[in-house]
Amino acid sequence: AWAEVLRIESDQLEVKGVHVFTRWLREALRDGVPMDEIVRSMLTATGGAYAVPEANYWVTATSPKVLAENAAQTFLGIRLQCAQCHNHPFERWRMDDYYGFASFFTGVKRKRGEDPTDMIVYDGGGEIQHPVTKQNAVPTYLGGGPAEVKGTTRRKAMAEWLTKPGNPWFARN
Repeated sequence: AWAEVLRIESDQLEVKGVHVFTRWLREALRDGVPMDEIVRSMLTATGGAYAVPEANYWVTATSPKVLAENAAQTFLGIRLQCAQCHNHPFERWRMDDYYGFASFFTGVKRKRGEDPTDMIVYDGGGEIQHPVTKQNAVPTYLGGGPAEVKGTTRRKAMAEWLTKPGNPWFARN
């Protein structure tokens, strides 16, 4: 079931990526690695997707919007898709929440490795613009305030917040 949720499938990843990611996940679950550690490892992974299997999480989607939607739904049980275009009429999520959360994912970069089927995941620059205000969105935790990202990467700040024991969405989900 986790393979489906994480989109570990050959139409998203190269065959070798599917195998190494699946093996890594299966071994982590078998060895009793806590879920917060597994998720934090995936969300902060850098390097070649074949050498660092959890980096394959970043190969399955490349758009900051899709990555934010996937992370919110998979790890927090929150559907953000509607807030991309309008403030949600029945939920608490607004466009500001959507673009603030999506801005955590803008710095994720990918390039081909020596093996042209391998993808190297690394942190770089990038911004996402709020479509109404036309301003770059500030990394903001869902249901919380702006993130402090000085001295760390956006992904690390987001992963630490997401997997904190006090995060009610992660714990419940």
